[in-house]
Amino acid sequence: GQSWSSITQPTGAKEYNRPMEFDKNNSLYVGNHDLFKYNNGAWIQKSNFTTDFGVSTNDPIRIVRISESNPNYIYISYSNPTWSSSFSKKIFKSTDGGNTWSDITTNLNQIQWAGITDIGINSNNPEIIYVTMGGYWYDSNGNGINRVIHSSDGGITWQDYSDGLDRFPVNRIICTKS
Repeated sequence: GQSWSSITQPTGAKEYNRPMEFDKNNSLYVGNHDLFKYNNGAWIQKSNFTTDFGVSTNDPIRIVRISESNPNYIYISYSNPTWSSSFSKKIFKSTDGGNTWSDITTNLNQIQWAGITDIGINSNNPEIIYVTMGGYWYDSNGNGINRVIHSSDGGITWQDYSDGLDRFPVNRIICTKS
């Protein structure tokens, strides 16, 4: 922190309150509607979610997470609830540093009515992820459900890890080294 320098925001960025994440090589990633990488004094667009997946240009990325063990693994999320029977276009995954993306929410039916609040990546295995959600969902016994959802295969299958949690939103998750 002895010296600071200013960088401009990516072309097309509409707001300053966007998620930012550094990878272990000190490259800066910023989420706007698409993901941008700042490297060697220039911004590089790493996605085009409107063209590739039909995500509305009005939807901003809310979460950017980069694997500590393998920075080629990047997860991004749009947090807004779907408010429909569609389960897609909420969480995207890249395994090649942002060059290609896949929508990993098609089997995650818990996100249908909830906004995603955070993504945690296991520090040893980037295929193990946890997703937290807002909202006040509970089962017939009053137990919180759909608060923390887990995948051990990079988003192919999902399991609800919310058993025993109160029915309050979970806004943050941190995966510590084991």
